Amino acid sequence: NRAEALSIAQETGAGWLLLLDAEQTLELSGLLPSLHGDAYMVGMSVGHLTYATPKLVRARRGWCYVGAAHEYLHTVDGGAYVVLRLGDSLTVVDHLDSGDRTAKIERNRGLLEAELARDSSNPRTIFYLGETYRDQGNRAGARRMYLRRSQMAGTFEDEGWYAHWQWGSMTDDLEEAAVVLMTAWERRPQRAEPLWELGRRYREAGHPHLAYMVLSHAATIPLPEDETFFVHVPVYDHLIAFELAIAAWWTGRY
Repeated sequence: NRAEALSIAQETGAGWLLLLDAEQTLELSGLLPSLHGDAYMVGMSVGHLTYATPKLVRARRGWCYVGAAHEYLHTVDGGAYVVLRLGDSLTVVDHLDSGDRTAKIERNRGLLEAELARDSSNPRTIFYLGETYRDQGNRAGARRMYLRRSQMAGTFEDEGWYAHWQWGSMTDDLEEAAVVLMTAWERRPQRAEPLWELGRRYREAGHPHLAYMVLSHAATIPLPEDETFFVHVPVYDHLIAFELAIAAWWTGRY
């Protein structure tokens, strides 16, 4: 459907195309800047997540989507293109109400598993199969995919980092999880999510001093404005402060 819509739109002579799904709406907070380049990363708000993805593209460049599920935008001729950040004037809100999500996730699982059987080295397929297994409650399968994806170098480094964090989050042994989560944070020190996860785990395991130590540093990390991949806003907004308050109480820092 996306490929056909793009093809039809390109034939109309339009200058720019805004790519939206049926369950998405727009929030405008200002005028759009003068448009240059080939495509623009537009901010997305999906539940408690924020990220950015190419949503505004120059029509004449020629576009298609690549992948079995969770497709990504690319040029029809396979050539390179210039992607710029749009800024905060336009945000796309995804309401996640596109029908039966359980059936959609199961459909994606079948598509991604078939794609992985065809090409076992595709990092994007591995990552989104991990996401799909997680959504279906298959922790063992998700952890296996996240571990595999986190160790793959090359493109989509932010996916690799996110997989590293999720691998740690799904590691039951606390000592092993601590190593994985700390190395995930070290891999991208501007992201506080792994430290919050580790602090919470320490607090739940009855180690408030360790929790306080980890969360105290996490609290110094601001919401990463320049990150474009799956930023968990509540972590920065209140969850770190909540866990740090509990750890402070149990260590006598009233």
